[in-house]
Amino acid sequence: MTKSEGYEQMAQFVRQISRLTKDNECQTREHGVRLDRASRGLTAARGLVSRANLGAFSEA
Repeated sequence: MTKSEGYEQMAQFVRQISRLTKDNECQTREHGVRLDRASRGLTAARGLVSRANLGAFSEA
């Protein structure tokens, strides 16, 4: 392998690693958005349960 072939192989490796890293960052961001939505949904559900419990206590 010549020096320039070695450099080309290293450049391909670096491009591949950066592409994988970028894909991973995108996936991580998407999962973060999903977790945030799920968390907000859970908070809203807790609020509904709390209000339902308060309503049940006030009716009793």
